[in-house]
Amino acid sequence: MQFFDIIFFAAIAAFLVFRLWSVLGRRSGLDRRPPSSSSFWTLRDREDAAAPTKREDKVVHLPGRGPESETPARPAAAAQSPFAEAFDAMRKRDRNFSIEEFLAGARVAFETVVSAFAKGDKKTLRALLSKDVFSRFAAAIDARAAKEETLEVMITKISDAEVSDATLAGNIGRIVVRFFSEQIKFTRNKDGAIIEGDPNTVRSITDTWTFERDLRSRNPNWTLVATHGPA
Repeated sequence: MQFFDIIFFAAIAAFLVFRLWSVLGRRSGLDRRPPSSSSFWTLRDREDAAAPTKREDKVVHLPGRGPESETPARPAAAAQSPFAEAFDAMRKRDRNFSIEEFLAGARVAFETVVSAFAKGDKKTLRALLSKDVFSRFAAAIDARAAKEETLEVMITKISDAEVSDATLAGNIGRIVVRFFSEQIKFTRNKDGAIIEGDPNTVRSITDTWTFERDLRSRNPNWTLVATHGPA
């Protein structure tokens, strides 16, 4: 009898574990699942699937934007923008273009570039920046390293990201974005002493970045071709 009691209670325990897993083991709204393709850009490694041109080495990838996608409806916000005509022209070149999707990705690109610059992460920067912009960022990183200084940056908030200009020249779309952010930013020397900035002060910073893309290309990536501002 004792043997059957053990089997009986083991079966009950297994059932309870299964029930707990079915409730707690599933994903909830608080887990860290990747966001949808409409809310972010992901970096494409240089070794990833064949690039039709060298442009792809220094761009930002928007997943799920292949030619088979359905053409999205024109958002009301885009229609009311002073750059609506430019957005319409871009959409004629690329029917999957969405300014809302672009701006969502631009926010992530902004945080990624600022963080990579502070860390001296050239590999990440090379994947996101044009050749000229990368050269300037890399030179600044090298100069900082030569002095044995470290830059620490924390973006506490991106208050807004708004389009300040949008143009289409041939097939090349160009969108200028103004980022309004709050950052903690300071520099330490080789001894760890703070020589610039304040770790206890949040600064309001405005940066203007320009993104560019060949809208006829099957590559859906945008590249950062110009920056203006403290970042």
